[in-house]
Amino acid sequence: MHLHNAFAAVVDRAAGALRPHTTEGSRIRGALGSLRQKLPRRPPAQPVAQVIFEFARCYPKAFFIQVGSHDGTQLDPLREEILARKWSGIMVEPVPFVFERLRQNYGSNRRIALENVAIAERDGERPLYYVRETSDDGLPAWYDALASFRKDVILSERHKEIIPDIEQRVATISVPCLTFESLCKKHGVTGVDIVQIDTEGFDFEIIKLIDLQRLRPKIVMFERLHFDAATHEACLAHLRAHGYEGLSNPMDTLCMHTDVLARNRKLNRLWRELCEAARLEPT
Repeated sequence: MHLHNAFAAVVDRAAGALRPHTTEGSRIRGALGSLRQKLPRRPPAQPVAQVIFEFARCYPKAFFIQVGSHDGTQLDPLREEILARKWSGIMVEPVPFVFERLRQNYGSNRRIALENVAIAERDGERPLYYVRETSDDGLPAWYDALASFRKDVILSERHKEIIPDIEQRVATISVPCLTFESLCKKHGVTGVDIVQIDTEGFDFEIIKLIDLQRLRPKIVMFERLHFDAATHEACLAHLRAHGYEGLSNPMDTLCMHTDVLARNRKLNRLWRELCEAARLEPT
């Protein structure tokens, strides 16, 4: 663990311990947040994370929309920059008991708006499949991140291998839904720097709802883990048609608009190096 990560973990634990005893916007919370932002940092090793790190250096006050935030901590690719920079944004999480943890983690951050909704093709309500809350220590820590409009993704062979009784653990809940456009109108969003999506197989459907020409996000990042090859390629083709290039790892794909690369020499150099290295890796 890098020295920064060790110090950051101490600060995060202190913030968590003090949260029940302090009010939102208190000086103590503010001081801990400022300390977190001032810690020296090293670039991460993983390529997609490197891009996010360098992007954050170029855009230290970026605005993001995150769809499928979970509790804002587990496997969140934006968390380090949200805590280390003056980023602002909207975090969306539909599962009520998970959203409560998200609220505990980010509710005191005045730069972050939290929405206990799902993003869908129309406003209203829709059934969502999720894994019930449990204290069973035998489940992986990320079990409650399994929530989707697609039951087949929740019950995939990949998940059954890890949670053999997952069919008995899946429940259905009717959740309030907004379209991406309705979410933006509600919060007065006219432009966005980053859209990051993690919705267990529904990511492409959400990307198709985004007015990429009007909002012109600099980065669109989505979870590719539950896509087959054809769906992943179709999603990339859709984004390429709107001026994006993509860089993938086994979990996610990050797409950067070519205008951003053209304006930022160092970011462009890193991007080209990483894309070239990815092409040279054996498949």
